[in-house]
Amino acid sequence: MVTLTKSTEKNLALAPTRAIETDSNYYGSDIYDKLGYKSKEDFELTLPDTFDTFYSNRLSVKENFKQVFRFNHGKMYTDWKISSIAFNFLKSNSTVSSNEEQLKKY
Repeated sequence: MVTLTKSTEKNLALAPTRAIETDSNYYGSDIYDKLGYKSKEDFELTLPDTFDTFYSNRLSVKENFKQVFRFNHGKMYTDWKISSIAFNFLKSNSTVSSNEEQLKKY
């Protein structure tokens, strides 16, 4: 579970909304290991800083990240739907030295 600061929550609530479905090609659970994160929790720990970077660059978090619910073998879990822009940002800031070959197919 991601814990957001009050300022991040406020900015997220004020960010303009656009249909993320048009550009979102990735789910966090499908790519976090390819980006060099050891677990989903490690990946989610980076999200508040990533959101702050998006805000400081005047990029909308709501347009690039969306928390969704998914099912796997009858069990529901939370995940992140991630736009191409967000994926490329995460890719450029991850520890991918050992996973560079895997990333080439994305």
